[in-house]
Amino acid sequence: MAQQQSNLSNVVENETSNLKPAPNAKPGQPSSAEDLAAGQLAVAEVANRVINAGHPGQVASSNLYDSEAEGLKRGEPSTNKRVESVKISLKGA
Repeated sequence: MAQQQSNLSNVVENETSNLKPAPNAKPGQPSSAEDLAAGQLAVAEVANRVINAGHPGQVASSNLYDSEAEGLKRGEPSTNKRVESVKISLKGA
């Protein structure tokens, strides 16, 4: 399960790493950090279903590029929320 969480977290990172919240968006508004986190959770749920259905090639790689790995190591806030969202989604799967 831990390896599956790690792989899914990496897929979500690779699928959504170019998305950033709008700096002036208020919580709950479109393009806010909460809106982005909800989108990342949706990506995690879809990617998990696709992978479990035997089609891992239909989602981004579970290998992290150096730049994404470095961001995770630095503990960037948006990355941490994304990883936690993925872990939460797997608990309900």
